Amino acid sequence: MNRYLSILKAIVVLLFISNTMYAQNADPHQNIGSEITGLPLEKTLLILDISVHDSIQYKQYQSHLEPIIKKYGGTYLVHSSGIGLENEPKRQIIPAEGNWNPNHLIVLQWNSMEALQNFLSSEAYRKIDPLRNNSTTIRSLIVSEYKN
Repeated sequence: MNRYLSILKAIVVLLFISNTMYAQNADPHQNIGSEITGLPLEKTLLILDISVHDSIQYKQYQSHLEPIIKKYGGTYLVHSSGIGLENEPKRQIIPAEGNWNPNHLIVLQWNSMEALQNFLSSEAYRKIDPLRNNSTTIRSLIVSEYKN
C-alpha cells in the first residue's frame, strides 16, 4: 500500500510541476479573449510607408525579418510593391484621395500591443534593425483595432 501511495504522490508532484512550467511559459495574449476581463483583446496594427534607398541591404533585412515577425505573433495584412510596379498588379498601391503615394506600404497585425513591443525590443530584431536604418526611410504608425 505504501508503494502505491508513493507512486500517487510522485504523479501529483509531476503534474503540479508540469502545470507550473506551462503557466510560466504560456503567452497570456495567445487566447482570443482575456481570461481576466472576458473581453476580446484588441489587435495592434503597425502601418509602414517605406522608401528603399539601398535594395541590397533591404533584401538582407527582409530575408531575416519574416521569421522574427512570425516568432512574435505578427501577421502581414498588406504588403504592397508600390506605385508603378506593373509586374505585380495585385500589390500595386492605388491612390484614392489626397497626395499620399507611399512607395511600399506594409500593414502588420499583432494580437496585442505587448506582442508588438516584444517584437520591436527583441534581440533578433535589434540585430537586423541597422540594415533597415541604412537602407530605408520609414514613416510608421501604431494603431489599435477599431471595435464598435
